[in-house]
Formats: sequence, C-alpha cells, structure tokens
Amino acid sequence: FYEMLEDPYVRPTIAAYNNGIDACGRFQYQIECNRDASRAAFFKLLNDTRVRPNLRTFMVITWPLVRLGWTRYMEEYRDLLFNEETGLKPDVNCYNRMLKIWRNDVRRPRHKPMVQIFRELCSRGLRPSPETVKIIEEELGWQARDKLLDDYGWKGKVTSVRPPSEGNKPRAGGVEFQVARAGKIGKSESYFCPACSGYNEHFYQNCKHCGAPKPGRNPQKWPKREPGPRIAGVGGTRPKEMGV
Repeated sequence: FYEMLEDPYVRPTIAAYNNGIDACGRFQYQIECNRDASRAAFFKLLNDTRVRPNLRTFMVITWPLVRLGWTRYMEEYRDLLFNEETGLKPDVNCYNRMLKIWRNDVRRPRHKPMVQIFRELCSRGLRPSPETVKIIEEELGWQARDKLLDDYGWKGKVTSVRPPSEGNKPRAGGVEFQVARAGKIGKSESYFCPACSGYNEHFYQNCKHCGAPKPGRNPQKWPKREPGPRIAGVGGTRPKEMGV
C-alpha cells in the first residue's frame, strides 16, 4: 500500500485510500495509534489534493479506537474531517461510532460528552437508530434515555430493540420465541417448542422435552423416531446378506 502511495505514476482513488486505511488498522490493531500505519495513510490522504475524504474515511480510521476508547484521537479526526473545508457532516453511523468510543473511555468523564453528541444528532434532524438508543440506555440508564428522547419528540417512536425482519434469522429471546409461536421458523434454525416453550436445536424435528412436532414440520417426510442408537435395516439402508 505504501509503495503505491509513493509511486508518482499511481493515482489512488478515495476507495483505495479507505481500503488501505482499513487494512492497516485491522492488521495493526494492537499497536498504539501514534505508530499506527492507518494514521500515516490518513494524513497522506488529507495532503492529497486530487481526492476528498468521505464518511467511510471517518469510519475506517476510528475503527481501532472503539475497543481502546481513545477519544482524543477521535476528536482530532472529527475536527479534520467534519469542517467547512471538506463540507462533510456526520450521519447516524458516525455519531454511533463516537458514542461507542466515548463509552469505552475510562480515563475521562464521558456522560456529558455523550449527551452532547446525542443532542447534536437530534438537533440536526437525524433520527436516532436503535443502536443509538441502546448505547445511551446502557451507559446513562433508561431515565436519561426517556428524557433525551422526549426532549426531541422521539419518545415512543424509537426503541433500543431492532424490529424483526423477514430477511433476518430470529435471535434468541423474545423475538425468536414469538416467531416460533407463529410457526414461521425454518428447518435450519433453533426454535422454542410451541407446546412446552422448551428450547430445541435445529436438528430436533420433535421437541426433546415433550415430543411435540417442530413448527412447520412435515410428519410424512420426518416421522417421529425415539432417541437411541439406530438399528440396521430400520430407517436406513438394508444390511448386506452374509451368505450364511
């Protein structure tokens, strides 16, 4: 990547810069940020007058900072990217990244900056995502969450639970239980028995607790079989004749 940047005949695009910064950050995840190769590539991008950074640039350069909680570097990158010169403004994903980094910072008071970031998000007319509300709820409590949502008219409209989608597999907990009750669960997914509410892995075609059939199971294709070792010739291939 650095050989490409030093070559005067190569003109990398913003996508190449972002991919290089992301790769360097993930490869040197444990190295301090002031020695990180992604930081050097980031400043190389800022000095390149042919390309302009975008929102993904902020996401890839701040990815190594989430677990470490290095808010000072995050604020530096924020000031360099979101200003009048670049014309960029953070979106909901960028604000969520800022909140995550502040949440993991144990060296500085973080509650007040997190509230300021949330208020800035709402004052710009952006809709908080379920991830935004969940971060605020886990760090500040549900009372502060309700107050902040009520101040900007989002109370009752945004929750910390992501709505279920037909394209996503049901997760463990309430959503998966409701989907299993409705009988919409697939064959390759674990499920809760609609009769006894017991949890079963996906390969159980009958409930291991009460024996009730799996929701949506075809009894003719999957006949009920008692647990235990399979007997040769029963439910499988017939044994070869021994010629005795």
